[in-house]
Amino acid sequence: MHKLLTLRSKRPSREKPRSDGDVHVRPHMPPWSIAETKLLVTNLHGGEHLSRIEPSLHAMSERQRYARFHFQEVGRLLSGFQEAYLKKDILLSLSHGQEEEPRAAFDEFMMKVGAHVVACVLSIHSMADVTAFAAYLALNYRSNGKIRREKDVTAAVMQPVLAANPQHKVVADALARLMSNPEFIHISALSNHSKHRGLIKPLLNEDWTGTREKAHEVRFASFSYEQTRAC
Repeated sequence: MHKLLTLRSKRPSREKPRSDGDVHVRPHMPPWSIAETKLLVTNLHGGEHLSRIEPSLHAMSERQRYARFHFQEVGRLLSGFQEAYLKKDILLSLSHGQEEEPRAAFDEFMMKVGAHVVACVLSIHSMADVTAFAAYLALNYRSNGKIRREKDVTAAVMQPVLAANPQHKVVADALARLMSNPEFIHISALSNHSKHRGLIKPLLNEDWTGTREKAHEVRFASFSYEQTRAC
């Protein structure tokens, strides 16, 4: 089972929400000051140009908050389900038992978990393309004709275009580090498989050995996508 996003029974700590002032895709990209970007765009290209880029800058911040929210919700659901049903019974007796109410509660729990983990993955995966599109607009690549259609703007397309300009290499390098990171490659495979082929089923894993710190973890089932295999 794939442990790319592992949710344990301990509720994760809630972080203070970030403002739109800074975005930090840690640990693979340096902080990006949205407030400073807005000022620079306005000074270089004017307020009308800023209005076109603001939705992308906003998304850079909000997509991270959405991912964090969905991740924390799974932790909250897991803690609640464990408290209500798994203090005395083992998971197998709930999921395959004869009592209808616990089995129905388990099915509903897994449905909610599935909705949250897929949304979390999609928000994380979107960050590369959202960042690339923000750079495309902020650096005014729209006017130079190198990428003719906005729908073609992705991180994979923009990264070499940015790298060709020495002044924009820092952004190109940040995108390259993000896209080449093994964890992000798995996120991409998980997201693309979920969008275009079929949902990867989340599973509730229970430790019967007593050696693991937490008895219950939410994991994704194994899957393959192109050259990526996650188990």
